[in-house]
Amino acid sequence: MVLPAAQKHQSVVAQSVAAVKAAGLAVPAQEKRLRSMTERIEHLLTAIDDLAHAFEKTEAHHGAVRDHALAFRHDVVPGVARLRESCDILETMVDDSLWPLPKYRELLFFSSSRSGSRRPQPTLRSRHRTLGAPAGRRYTPRRAVASPR
Repeated sequence: MVLPAAQKHQSVVAQSVAAVKAAGLAVPAQEKRLRSMTERIEHLLTAIDDLAHAFEKTEAHHGAVRDHALAFRHDVVPGVARLRESCDILETMVDDSLWPLPKYRELLFFSSSRSGSRRPQPTLRSRHRTLGAPAGRRYTPRRAVASPR
């Protein structure tokens, strides 16, 4: 998901830099940004390969369940962290319209707009319904009751 979006954005930036350079203009800041993005994509690819190798190695582990879990913790979890680090940095570089996942700022600030389109926000009723309440029953939040002293 993330890799194709990053590569597509990299392609767009590379085409833009090439077009500006073809016009005879110097764009060192844009070239630096393109190099940085390329390095991040390389880090992402390396992290994906390392994680796949660690996962295969850990899956081949034969032994007690606890030892298997510890092998995952020592080999796979750090690989996931490295992969996430690369994705987090690319998230700040890739255009919002290409990024396939909600960005952190959207999750933190409950943004209802993404790429110019509005997503419907769930209502209390629809949230309640997804939690398994009957469709006809109204949602009534619990109110704090003062305890007698």
